[in-house]
Amino acid sequence: MVAKPLLLINYTRYSAAAVVAEARMVKNSLTSHDHFPPPWPGYVMSLEEVGQKADALEGLDREVKNRNFSKVAERDNCSQVLKDGLQGIGQYISMACEGDVTKLQGTGYRIRPESKKPAPKKAIEVPVAALSHAKGTGCFDCKVLLPPGAKSFEWQITHGNPDVEADWPEPNRSVVTTFQIPGVTPGVRYYVRARSLSATGFSAWSVPVGLMAL
Repeated sequence: MVAKPLLLINYTRYSAAAVVAEARMVKNSLTSHDHFPPPWPGYVMSLEEVGQKADALEGLDREVKNRNFSKVAERDNCSQVLKDGLQGIGQYISMACEGDVTKLQGTGYRIRPESKKPAPKKAIEVPVAALSHAKGTGCFDCKVLLPPGAKSFEWQITHGNPDVEADWPEPNRSVVTTFQIPGVTPGVRYYVRARSLSATGFSAWSVPVGLMAL
């Protein structure tokens, strides 16, 4: 994953006048800067050249505004060269600061705001299921204690192996936390589990509780 640059150095939508202002601010700010003294690498535009290009661009932009449209292409080319130079300087000092963003303060460049990491989602609490014998035979009483924030829940019952996911049938959804489960066979051990549902999704399944039907 490519890291985002430390500085805001995209000048695509900048007018010629805005590029001139940006260039002069960078030149004045980086002159005698404590952390980025010259000489710079040859591929980086010098501050002297930044000043010269800014003066030239200002003159060409003035001529175009005075309706000398023959200078439009020259002005636009000069503007692009200066934009590329400012980007190159920004990339160089971003690398030269070695990750210390405080060194980029006072350079005339705008520092990219630190992106806020999304807060981790809070785990949804697991409900507690309880199983007991109902009056008569072939029926259980079930009670599900829901955690705060849960609006409803799903529950399952199986007489298979509770550790085998395939032995659990399709879940039943409910908002009633105390209910009966009819149709159980006496002498057979059953297991019940539940999971809560909140605005952020489902919790994990609760630990299965087992009881032999009477």
